[in-house]
Amino acid sequence: MQNQIHINIAVDVIKALSEQQLENNIYMMDDSILESSGQGTERLCTLCKPGQTIRWTVYALDLQTPVVIRNISFATLSGKPEHKTALSMSCLEEANPDSNEWAGVLPLIMEGHKYKYHIELQMGKGRHSCLIIDTPSLMYINSYLEEKDRLFNGKNK
Repeated sequence: MQNQIHINIAVDVIKALSEQQLENNIYMMDDSILESSGQGTERLCTLCKPGQTIRWTVYALDLQTPVVIRNISFATLSGKPEHKTALSMSCLEEANPDSNEWAGVLPLIMEGHKYKYHIELQMGKGRHSCLIIDTPSLMYINSYLEEKDRLFNGKNK
């Protein structure tokens, strides 16, 4: 099993800033060897396992406007965006906040379900230059296998 998963984020900066939203203006892909869902959309669900390093990198489709990752935070189990998180990743020191790359290590103990997260991106400068999207998620692999088994067995009954 791979020790690191890269999540690449491409942003249509001009469209995102003009619409003041990242939805439909962000394209996320990962290199997980598992069956991640939502590839190429803002609803990417990356399959992972405890202890893996997740590395996010953001790219602007518009080469004139820089885009950086300001923050990545995780929602509570209820899905509400709060400061207290259900999943707490330790940020790697070599990944500089306010850069185009951010990385963290998944905790060794994870509950078996989907963890939604929020990505705050800054595009250029100005009052409306920071936008947040909260649709991507990480899913612990055993949770995925249990869900797949439940669906498969449910269809055969």
